[in-house]
Formats: sequence, structure tokens, C-alpha cells
Amino acid sequence: MLKRYDSFVKAPKINEEKIFETTIMNPNLSIVVPGGCNGKCDFCFWKKSTPCGNYLEKLNNVLTKLPSQFYQLSLTGGEPTLSPHLESILNLIDKKIFKHTVLTSNGAKLIDFVSHLEGKIDHVNISRHHYKDEINDSIFKSKMLTKEELQHVANELNKVGIDVTFSAVLNENLSTQEDIHNYIQFAKECGASQIFFRKPHGTLEPTEVEKAYESYKSSEYHCPVCRTKNQLIEGIKVAWKASLEEPSKELGGTIYELIINENGDVTKDWEGQMRVDYNKINEKYDKGLYECGGDSGGSCGYDDSDRGYGGCGSSIKSGCGYEEEKPKRKKKKNKNKKKKSEDYGSCGSSISSSC
Repeated sequence: MLKRYDSFVKAPKINEEKIFETTIMNPNLSIVVPGGCNGKCDFCFWKKSTPCGNYLEKLNNVLTKLPSQFYQLSLTGGEPTLSPHLESILNLIDKKIFKHTVLTSNGAKLIDFVSHLEGKIDHVNISRHHYKDEINDSIFKSKMLTKEELQHVANELNKVGIDVTFSAVLNENLSTQEDIHNYIQFAKECGASQIFFRKPHGTLEPTEVEKAYESYKSSEYHCPVCRTKNQLIEGIKVAWKASLEEPSKELGGTIYELIINENGDVTKDWEGQMRVDYNKINEKYDKGLYECGGDSGGSCGYDDSDRGYGGCGSSIKSGCGYEEEKPKRKKKKNKNKKKKSEDYGSCGSSISSSC
């Protein structure tokens, strides 16, 4: 059962000038990979900046000094596969520390990095905003991968154990049930295992096309800054996502996720204004907030409960849930009770999603 958030959202916010030491249970860490982008999407948050001279050294310091609750890592951009630093960044990832890793890409040079991603990246989110190549190109304002090229990339990623999610921002060309049906068929034919349909950042209310699927069985997660509804539609997992434009402004002092920007700054916001001293974050976290998965407009947002990753996964960034503590009940002793076989059952596994 999910708790209402009215009191949480209205709670006094912590002074932005203080040091932010408290995190949610599993905050996401996002690396904005330096190197530019081949797209010019109107809705994208990314702005190019110049990497610091000791970028890789600084990045390594952050990756090795963060407390253990930072086990979810997202690589985003810009377009990561255009970066001269991507291979070096992948080499810095320690899978013993970062157990859940996601790369978000529009696919530009993704095929060139498949062998480098193997063993380092668990999931790839491919930004694809329409099933027709020409309309997708018009949204990106650039020539992007064709359907045939996407099929090849997804197939090669699947061969090395990396699953693929297609992510689309809902737009005027993706607004009807017919559009959604065509997109789902397209994604399945390309080899995607899941789809994210993202509402443009702003409010958490569902779009009209999401409402059209209300009759489908779903599991839904809310937090103060994001919402995800997971469904199985036409044989593929679909996650409808919505988030506020800048989650950190609603969460006050709690670290929801950290962003390592292109210039090396570590911030808790995507505007790069709220800097954080990563050396002063300890192992303590806010037990009232749990299951955050970044996604990216940056972060991962990969929320696969079957694998143990949780909740919302907000679009630009991450997701989280808030669970009401259940009263403990005394169990009656049963001397004749037989030992049960280990159960991997339904409680911890809702319909999964990814980013």
C-alpha cells in the first residue's frame, strides 16, 4: 500500500546552502558523458559544456568514494557514443560496486561499442521518438538510425546479454492508440524487450493516450516527483512515465540522485546549480524513501522489480517509491509446521520496467 505524499511535499525545505548528506535508500548516479550530440530535440535538457582538464581522474575519485547506497549507475549525454571518453569511462566501472548499469543512447555509434559494453552495461535505452524513420528524424532534427540499423544493433546487444528498451517522448505524432499500436509493433520487430512512453516534463497527470489503456492490468508507483505505470500491452512490457522538470527542487535537502556533469561538477540537480561535496555523503539514508531508479533524460529509470530494481524511474532522471510501514503481527507457533521450500514469489516482483 502506498502512502499519501501531501505532508511530505509540503514539509519545510532544507536550506540549499547546507551540505547534503542524506540520500534516499538507493539514489541513482548519472554520468553526463562529454562529447556532444547529433540530435537537436526541442525537449532535451542537455547543454554542451567543456570537460575539465582532469575529467577522468575526477570521475574516478567520485566513483570510488561514494557510499554503498550508490549502486545504480547511468551513462547519458548528449550522445555517449560520440564521446572520445566513453571507452575510458566504461573501464572505470567496477561491477562489484555498481550492480545496475544503464546506457542511454540514440544509437548513433552504438554498434561500435557493443564489445566494450559487454560486462559493464546491463541495459541499453535507445531514444526513438516515432516508428517512422522520417518523423523520428524530424523530431531529432538530424538523420538517425533506420529500422534496419536498429534491428542490427539490438540483435548484437542481445547476443552479449544486454537487453534493449526503446524510449519515446509522447508528442503530437505519438498520441493515439493507433500510434501506440504501431510503435509497439515496431519495437518488437526491432528486438526491444520493453518500451518507455514518457510524458514531457511538467506534471504527473496521465496523458489521454495513457488513459486509453486504463482497462489493462497495471502496477503503479508514485513519489513526490515522478510516476510510473507498468503494463503488459500486446505482448511487451510498457512503462508510462511522468516527472517534474527538476525533481531536486521538490525534495529539498535529500539527495535523490547525483549527476556528474561534463565539466566535472557533482550536483544534485540537472541544471548544475546545486553542487554536492561527495566526500561528505555517508552511509546513512532516509529510510522513508526507497527504490529509486534513475533514468535519464539522464538517468536510467530502469525499474525491473524481477531483478530487484524498483519503483518509478522518473524520466529525466529517476524514480522512487514510498512505502507505508505495516504493523507487525504475532505469529502462532506451529510445532508440526514443515520447513517451506525457498520462495521467490510475487511480493517483490511487480511488472518491471526499464529506461
